[in-house]
Amino acid sequence: TQVATQEYEWSLMANRPYLAGHAVWSFSDSATEHRKRFCRHSGLFDAWRQPKMAAELFRARYAEDPFISLFLAGGNGDRQLHVFSNCRELRLSIDDAPSVELENGLHLVVPLAGNCTRITVEGERNAHRVVEELRMWGKASTLNLDATGPASPGAIVAVDLLVVDRNGNAVRDWEGSVSMAVEGDARLLSFNDADEVLVARGKGRSYVEIDRSGARFAVRASADGLEPATTTVTPSARGAT
Repeated sequence: TQVATQEYEWSLMANRPYLAGHAVWSFSDSATEHRKRFCRHSGLFDAWRQPKMAAELFRARYAEDPFISLFLAGGNGDRQLHVFSNCRELRLSIDDAPSVELENGLHLVVPLAGNCTRITVEGERNAHRVVEELRMWGKASTLNLDATGPASPGAIVAVDLLVVDRNGNAVRDWEGSVSMAVEGDARLLSFNDADEVLVARGKGRSYVEIDRSGARFAVRASADGLEPATTTVTPSARGAT
Protein backbone atom coordinates (compact mmCIF):
# COMPACT_ATOMS: atom_id res chain seq x y z
CA THR A 1 0.00 0.00 0.00
CA GLN A 2 2.83 2.42 0.84
CA VAL A 3 4.60 1.72 -2.45
CA ALA A 4 1.42 2.10 -4.53
CA THR A 5 0.51 5.34 -2.74
CA GLN A 6 3.93 6.86 -3.25
CA GLU A 7 4.11 5.88 -6.92
CA TYR A 8 0.68 7.45 -7.48
CA GLU A 9 1.64 10.68 -5.69
CA TRP A 10 4.89 10.91 -7.67
CA SER A 11 2.86 10.60 -10.87
CA LEU A 12 0.73 13.57 -9.75
CA MET A 13 3.84 15.64 -9.03
CA ALA A 14 5.58 14.82 -12.32
CA ASN A 15 6.19 17.53 -14.95
CA ARG A 16 5.17 20.41 -12.70
CA PRO A 17 7.90 23.08 -12.98
CA TYR A 18 6.54 25.04 -10.02
CA LEU A 19 7.05 22.09 -7.64
CA ALA A 20 10.20 22.61 -5.57
CA GLY A 21 10.16 19.33 -3.66
CA HIS A 22 8.18 17.16 -1.29
CA ALA A 23 8.29 15.73 2.22
CA VAL A 24 7.23 12.32 3.48
CA TRP A 25 5.49 11.34 6.69
CA SER A 26 7.08 9.54 8.24
CA PHE A 27 10.62 8.19 8.43
CA SER A 28 9.96 5.28 10.77
CA ASP A 29 7.21 3.51 12.67
CA SER A 30 6.76 4.85 16.16
CA ALA A 31 4.78 4.41 19.35
CA THR A 32 2.31 6.93 20.67
CA GLU A 33 0.01 7.08 23.68
CA HIS A 34 -2.63 8.83 21.57
CA ARG A 35 -5.60 6.47 21.35
CA LYS A 36 -3.28 3.79 22.75
CA ARG A 37 -1.59 3.32 19.37
CA PHE A 38 1.49 1.65 20.72
CA CYS A 39 2.90 1.11 17.24
CA ARG A 40 2.14 3.33 14.25
CA HIS A 41 3.02 1.71 10.92
CA SER A 42 3.25 4.84 8.77
CA GLY A 43 7.04 4.86 8.42
CA LEU A 44 9.25 3.96 5.49
CA PHE A 45 11.34 2.04 8.03
CA ASP A 46 10.01 -0.04 10.89
CA ALA A 47 10.55 0.91 14.53
CA TRP A 48 13.95 -0.77 14.52
CA ARG A 49 15.13 1.05 11.37
CA GLN A 50 14.72 -1.93 9.07
CA PRO A 51 13.76 -0.77 5.54
CA LYS A 52 10.33 -1.53 4.14
CA MET A 53 9.55 -1.77 0.43
CA ALA A 54 8.66 1.93 0.41
CA ALA A 55 12.11 2.82 1.75
CA GLU A 56 13.72 0.87 -1.08
CA LEU A 57 11.52 2.73 -3.57
CA PHE A 58 12.93 6.02 -2.30
CA ARG A 59 16.42 4.58 -2.41
CA ALA A 60 15.90 3.58 -6.04
CA ARG A 61 14.87 7.12 -6.95
CA TYR A 62 17.43 9.14 -5.02
CA ALA A 63 20.50 7.01 -4.14
CA GLU A 64 23.70 7.42 -6.13
CA ASP A 65 25.44 4.20 -5.12
CA PRO A 66 24.22 1.26 -7.23
CA PHE A 67 21.98 -1.24 -5.46
CA ILE A 68 19.37 -3.95 -5.99
CA SER A 69 16.84 -4.99 -3.36
CA LEU A 70 14.51 -8.00 -3.68
CA PHE A 71 11.21 -8.73 -1.92
CA LEU A 72 8.75 -11.60 -2.25
CA ALA A 73 5.02 -11.06 -1.86
CA GLY A 74 1.92 -13.20 -2.23
CA GLY A 75 1.22 -16.82 -1.36
CA ASN A 76 1.57 -20.17 -3.03
CA GLY A 77 0.59 -20.01 -6.68
CA ASP A 78 0.45 -16.21 -6.69
CA ARG A 79 3.94 -15.10 -5.72
CA GLN A 80 5.53 -11.93 -7.02
CA LEU A 81 9.13 -10.78 -7.02
CA HIS A 82 9.48 -7.04 -6.34
CA VAL A 83 12.74 -5.57 -7.64
CA PHE A 84 13.89 -2.13 -6.48
CA SER A 85 17.01 -0.69 -8.09
CA ASN A 86 18.67 2.42 -9.49
CA CYS A 87 20.59 0.32 -12.05
CA ARG A 88 20.02 -0.03 -15.75
CA GLU A 89 19.98 -3.16 -17.88
CA LEU A 90 18.84 -5.48 -15.10
CA ARG A 91 19.04 -9.21 -15.76
CA LEU A 92 17.06 -11.86 -13.89
CA SER A 93 18.17 -15.46 -13.39
CA ILE A 94 16.06 -18.17 -11.76
CA ASP A 95 17.96 -21.35 -10.87
CA ASP A 96 19.74 -22.66 -13.98
CA ALA A 97 17.34 -21.16 -16.52
CA PRO A 98 18.75 -18.66 -19.04
CA SER A 99 18.79 -15.10 -17.74
CA VAL A 100 16.29 -12.56 -19.09
CA GLU A 101 16.45 -8.78 -19.32
CA LEU A 102 14.09 -6.71 -17.20
CA GLU A 103 12.56 -3.39 -18.15
CA ASN A 104 14.11 -0.25 -16.73
CA GLY A 105 12.33 1.15 -13.73
CA LEU A 106 12.64 1.97 -10.06
CA HIS A 107 10.20 -0.79 -9.09
CA LEU A 108 9.56 -3.90 -11.15
CA VAL A 109 7.09 -6.69 -10.37
CA VAL A 110 7.84 -10.14 -11.78
CA PRO A 111 5.22 -12.95 -11.44
CA LEU A 112 6.77 -16.23 -10.32
CA ALA A 113 5.40 -19.48 -11.72
CA GLY A 114 6.33 -22.77 -10.09
CA ASN A 115 8.97 -23.49 -7.49
CA CYS A 116 12.56 -22.32 -7.51
CA THR A 117 15.54 -22.35 -5.15
CA ARG A 118 17.56 -19.29 -6.16
CA ILE A 119 16.77 -15.91 -7.73
CA THR A 120 19.55 -13.60 -8.88
CA VAL A 121 19.28 -10.08 -10.28
CA GLU A 122 22.31 -8.18 -11.55
CA GLY A 123 22.68 -4.67 -12.92
CA GLU A 124 25.11 -1.84 -13.54
CA ARG A 125 25.28 1.86 -12.72
CA ASN A 126 28.14 4.22 -13.48
CA ALA A 127 30.32 1.29 -14.56
CA HIS A 128 29.77 -0.48 -11.22
CA ARG A 129 28.15 -3.92 -11.34
CA VAL A 130 25.99 -5.17 -8.47
CA VAL A 131 24.36 -8.55 -7.83
CA GLU A 132 21.59 -9.45 -5.38
CA GLU A 133 20.57 -13.02 -4.62
CA LEU A 134 17.50 -14.38 -2.91
CA ARG A 135 17.44 -18.03 -1.81
CA MET A 136 14.20 -19.82 -1.15
CA TRP A 137 13.71 -21.04 2.37
CA GLY A 138 12.20 -23.95 4.21
CA LYS A 139 10.50 -24.18 7.58
CA ALA A 140 11.74 -21.72 10.21
CA SER A 141 14.18 -23.49 12.51
CA THR A 142 16.66 -21.24 14.29
CA LEU A 143 17.26 -17.74 15.57
CA ASN A 144 20.51 -15.90 14.81
CA LEU A 145 21.85 -12.86 16.67
CA ASP A 146 24.51 -10.37 15.63
CA ALA A 147 25.64 -7.35 17.66
CA THR A 148 26.74 -4.50 15.39
CA GLY A 149 28.33 -1.13 15.96
CA PRO A 150 30.98 0.20 18.37
CA ALA A 151 30.40 -1.55 21.70
CA SER A 152 32.31 0.70 24.06
CA PRO A 153 31.35 1.27 27.73
CA GLY A 154 28.23 3.43 27.97
CA ALA A 155 27.36 3.03 24.29
CA ILE A 156 24.16 1.70 22.73
CA VAL A 157 24.66 -1.25 20.40
CA ALA A 158 22.21 -2.69 17.88
CA VAL A 159 21.48 -6.41 18.03
CA ASP A 160 20.14 -7.77 14.73
CA LEU A 161 17.94 -10.86 14.74
CA LEU A 162 17.39 -13.25 11.85
CA VAL A 163 15.06 -16.26 11.52
CA VAL A 164 16.62 -18.99 9.37
CA ASP A 165 15.82 -22.51 8.20
CA ARG A 166 18.02 -25.56 8.77
CA ASN A 167 20.21 -24.59 5.83
CA GLY A 168 20.82 -21.09 7.14
CA ASN A 169 18.54 -19.35 4.63
CA ALA A 170 16.60 -16.35 5.89
CA VAL A 171 12.89 -17.18 6.27
CA ARG A 172 11.52 -14.05 4.64
CA ASP A 173 7.85 -14.70 5.36
CA TRP A 174 8.24 -15.31 9.13
CA GLU A 175 6.34 -12.84 11.26
CA GLY A 176 5.86 -12.85 15.00
CA SER A 177 7.44 -11.83 18.29
CA VAL A 178 10.75 -12.94 19.80
CA SER A 179 11.58 -12.62 23.50
CA MET A 180 14.88 -10.92 24.34
CA ALA A 181 16.96 -10.99 27.52
CA VAL A 182 20.34 -9.66 28.67
CA GLU A 183 22.68 -11.35 31.15
CA GLY A 184 25.40 -9.14 32.56
CA ASP A 185 26.16 -5.44 32.88
CA ALA A 186 23.90 -4.09 30.15
CA ARG A 187 20.30 -2.96 29.76
CA LEU A 188 17.88 -4.06 27.08
CA LEU A 189 16.09 -1.17 25.37
CA SER A 190 12.78 -2.78 24.47
CA PHE A 191 9.89 -1.51 22.40
CA ASN A 192 7.37 -2.98 24.85
CA ASP A 193 7.18 -4.08 28.48
CA ALA A 194 7.41 -7.76 27.50
CA ASP A 195 10.97 -7.29 26.13
CA GLU A 196 9.92 -8.54 22.71
CA VAL A 197 11.11 -7.85 19.20
CA LEU A 198 8.40 -7.80 16.53
CA VAL A 199 9.82 -9.61 13.50
CA ALA A 200 8.77 -9.00 9.88
CA ARG A 201 10.21 -10.78 6.82
CA GLY A 202 12.34 -12.84 9.20
CA LYS A 203 14.28 -9.81 10.45
CA GLY A 204 14.18 -7.83 13.66
CA ARG A 205 16.34 -5.57 15.77
CA SER A 206 16.80 -4.67 19.40
CA TYR A 207 19.14 -2.31 21.23
CA VAL A 208 21.29 -2.75 24.32
CA GLU A 209 22.79 0.01 26.47
CA ILE A 210 26.20 -1.07 27.79
CA ASP A 211 27.06 -0.42 31.43
CA ARG A 212 29.84 2.03 32.21
CA SER A 213 31.83 -0.78 33.77
CA GLY A 214 32.39 -2.26 30.33
CA ALA A 215 31.97 -5.82 31.59
CA ARG A 216 31.19 -8.69 29.26
CA PHE A 217 27.50 -9.51 28.74
CA ALA A 218 25.28 -11.87 26.75
CA VAL A 219 22.11 -11.27 24.75
CA ARG A 220 19.62 -14.11 24.33
CA ALA A 221 16.65 -14.56 21.99
CA SER A 222 13.90 -17.18 22.13
CA ALA A 223 10.59 -17.95 20.41
CA ASP A 224 8.21 -20.90 20.45
CA GLY A 225 9.20 -23.60 18.00
CA LEU A 226 12.62 -22.10 17.18
CA GLU A 227 16.09 -22.93 18.45
CA PRO A 228 17.20 -20.02 20.67
CA ALA A 229 20.25 -17.87 20.05
CA THR A 230 22.90 -16.21 22.22
CA THR A 231 25.58 -13.68 21.35
CA THR A 232 28.27 -12.49 23.76
CA VAL A 233 29.76 -8.99 23.66
CA THR A 234 33.00 -7.90 25.29
CA PRO A 235 33.09 -4.10 25.30
CA SER A 236 36.36 -2.26 24.92
CA ALA A 237 37.53 1.26 24.28
CA ARG A 238 37.85 0.36 20.59
CA GLY A 239 34.59 -1.57 20.24
CA ALA A 240 33.28 -5.10 20.56
CA THR A 241 35.15 -8.39 20.36
